[in-house]
Amino acid sequence: MKPHGALGTSTLQALTTILAFLMLLTGQTHAKQSDDPDVDSTQLSLEELMDIRIAKVVSASRHEQRVTEAPASVTVITADEISKFGYRTLADIIRSIPGLYVSHDRNYSYLGFRGVSRPGDYNSRVLLLIDGHRLNDNIYDTATIGTEFPLDIDLIDHIEFVRGPGSSLYGSNAFFGIINVFTRKAENVMRELSVSAGDNETWKGRASYGVQYDSGLEVLLSGSALYSNGQRNIYYPEFAHDPNGPYYRDNDYDIAKSFYSHFSYGDFTLSGIYQTREKGVPTGSYKTVFNSKPNYSTDDRGYVDLSYKRNLGDGCAISARVYYDAYVYQQKYTYDVINQDVANGRWWGAETVATLTPMKDHRLSIGGEFRNNLTSWQASYDVTPYKSILDDNRRSINWGLFIQDEYRIFQPLLLNVGVRYRDTMSRFHMCSIILTFFHRTPVVSPTAP
Repeated sequence: MKPHGALGTSTLQALTTILAFLMLLTGQTHAKQSDDPDVDSTQLSLEELMDIRIAKVVSASRHEQRVTEAPASVTVITADEISKFGYRTLADIIRSIPGLYVSHDRNYSYLGFRGVSRPGDYNSRVLLLIDGHRLNDNIYDTATIGTEFPLDIDLIDHIEFVRGPGSSLYGSNAFFGIINVFTRKAENVMRELSVSAGDNETWKGRASYGVQYDSGLEVLLSGSALYSNGQRNIYYPEFAHDPNGPYYRDNDYDIAKSFYSHFSYGDFTLSGIYQTREKGVPTGSYKTVFNSKPNYSTDDRGYVDLSYKRNLGDGCAISARVYYDAYVYQQKYTYDVINQDVANGRWWGAETVATLTPMKDHRLSIGGEFRNNLTSWQASYDVTPYKSILDDNRRSINWGLFIQDEYRIFQPLLLNVGVRYRDTMSRFHMCSIILTFFHRTPVVSPTAP
């Protein structure tokens, strides 16, 4: 006899199967209704239901396509996941992606790929984008992912991470992968005010305002502020015999302020971002005097981006953008004298991509990029008495052309061939050939595993 209240194995399996089917059907129906409220999902065929939850991505080929047909392994992190798991920085989100890890030296966050994280590299082997705008600076090629990332996490709609080299379409920074951060729309933000607090006297506040006018104009404005005292006393056993050791005291603070704006009308979008961040460095790095001040770094990052997108129908589309970027870095070190490092980068550029279907089963992506590095200045000097150690200021121009063809050999098999030509001594920067085999599945979750 079965114990009171228990169910047999076969009964339990049957109930589990029915419950799973009902949950799947409910999820599919909701997703379909959100796309087209006039469609009755109960009247859809099984094949139509299979199409509902298949996510679409744009970062893999620079045009929208199903994630199952993208010529790369793509992970999508949604705003719902970010909220549920309580991620507070882009670095937190990246840690959740299989194959990636993040290290932190109490100043910046560093990204590693499947065990590869080169010392002294500032995340220059990954391309970081915000709504398609390149965030890597023109001096260190840094992809900022910690509190130095200029966009408030609460403004993220979803993130696409494309694994593997994408240099034929994006250039040399896309060696390990591409992280494309997509922002929320004004209609989804409306009016929001948030305040959070944590340990180490940490607090963060954000105020956002979004509005959509009858004329079609959309406006989104948002300001954020972060303040943290950090860990007050940090113990370093390696400095146990140092005259100032072994505790580094009251220098782990983190202060950041950012502002984001987004205006869209018709096919045009104007966006801008600015952040300033100051971080105390409590580590005695670069043989500075341990437990001394000043030891801190500041980063200012901003850009203005005007983009244009138009769908011409029949699989044809065109997009273009022009932008202006600025990056300023300063760090003060305490030795026998105060030393200061400075970097100042300013650049503008433009790019365009056209997606065409010149013949059956072919989709071409053709485009070009141009960047004028107005200033790339690095300096290092002792403050008192003044002594110049480095003073280097350069200007340069970079441009590139690329083309990629997506050929559907037959229904489940795609061939992607891409080549990039750039203004360098090597000329042909990269050629890629990718063969993709895909199959249809009932549900492809857009979220990370």
